[in-house]
Amino acid sequence: MLAPEQAVAGNTAPSVGSNLSSLPDLLLVLLPGLRADEPAMPGAEEAFFQAMGSPAALRFSNAYVQSTHPFASAASILTGMYPCAIPVCGLYENSDLDTDAQRPWCASIPEDRPTIPRVLQIYGYRTDLVSVRFPGADILASEFQTWDDADETWGEDATDWQALTTRTVQWFSRDRDRPSFLVVAAADMMVGYRPKLRKAMGLASYKRNQFAIFSGESGDPGAISALYTQAATLLARGLGSMLDSLRGSSGNRPLWSVVTSTNGINLGEWSVGTHAAPMEAVLLEGTLHVPLAVLPPESIQESSVRSQVTELRSIAPTLLGLAGATLPAGATGHDLLAGLPREQAENATAYAAFGDMLSLRLGRYLLTFRCFLHGRTALDPELTERLRTSLEQPLQASMVNYRLNDIVRDPFQYTDLTAREAARFLYMQKLLAEHRLGAAAPPASAWDPQRLWKLRMSPADGYW
Repeated sequence: MLAPEQAVAGNTAPSVGSNLSSLPDLLLVLLPGLRADEPAMPGAEEAFFQAMGSPAALRFSNAYVQSTHPFASAASILTGMYPCAIPVCGLYENSDLDTDAQRPWCASIPEDRPTIPRVLQIYGYRTDLVSVRFPGADILASEFQTWDDADETWGEDATDWQALTTRTVQWFSRDRDRPSFLVVAAADMMVGYRPKLRKAMGLASYKRNQFAIFSGESGDPGAISALYTQAATLLARGLGSMLDSLRGSSGNRPLWSVVTSTNGINLGEWSVGTHAAPMEAVLLEGTLHVPLAVLPPESIQESSVRSQVTELRSIAPTLLGLAGATLPAGATGHDLLAGLPREQAENATAYAAFGDMLSLRLGRYLLTFRCFLHGRTALDPELTERLRTSLEQPLQASMVNYRLNDIVRDPFQYTDLTAREAARFLYMQKLLAEHRLGAAAPPASAWDPQRLWKLRMSPADGYW
């Protein structure tokens, strides 16, 4: 754990206790499995917030995760950094791999990467993590002063929101002389629907850490959408009730809340064409594109929606800004409440890395780079080398490892536009490489031959 004077850039930590009465309470809610759009039904984000009770909020309609894995995504949110730059990898959700000895070395946040709770503790905040079967929660818990591991009964509503509401209200009511920061990391919202989801997908078996080959011939998109709608509605009602209870018990201290998802539901790959095709259509959009909303205190009843492409790593500067805290060195992103100049907003990008794939969203387009290194983690330096190689290849050869999709017109990613829109492809390919080799680059100091061998031999995150 860093000493307080090391945790923030410029060693500008305040004198603790100087102005605690003026600081707001902060809540961050992480909802794995929740997409911005329902399968086969765009526009579901609006329905989700309506089911919550339509609270006043600043919503971001094009928010993107930086990893498809809940743990890596949460680490990115808490540090304000890209997962590979931290560096962390994803975790399998398989309980058989749930021991320290079997986890890869990158399943932890390094001490020199300050997180939101560690910085806020310097500013006098109480910090707590409440988790419900969230992958790697025990690792994230070391960043907080306390950890409430809520072992709820798994049912169709995977998280017992009534019990969770009682716990959160009780925690916020303690020690009201100090501001509080609470993270609620819920269970994957589809966890109670696995058998029905397996049937709707036309699969003989379905494990939590396996991707699915799903096509119109073998699956039932209508049934999948219905299951998702049911799960999302129950989640929205439970979350809305919890937020109502918290606002009603907040007292004189204002409460700011951020609600988002670490990853959307995974539908795997569309089996379009044959395996001999250069690259099958990978359904990344619904896994990367998630809801994001900043809910102000009850005294502010203004709502708006911003369509700019947004990365979840901007949550860190937003929450720290509300607390008047200094953003740690190395953290990036921007304060979501401050907004961006028009030109920057129109050209904003969202980058993600997961398994053997990298992606970049720009405007209405999503570019995916895939190395076909099955079972590898995105930290592996071979991904960087293959990306460099693709940049040096002739255009036709380079396209083999990429897909370019117009997400607005083609949300299921049927049509590859790399050849048809070569100029756009080359421009986005360059931007993708700039991210991988720049702010999102795995640090060279993280590697030695033994670590690399262990990472390739141990259960890493794979591409889902």
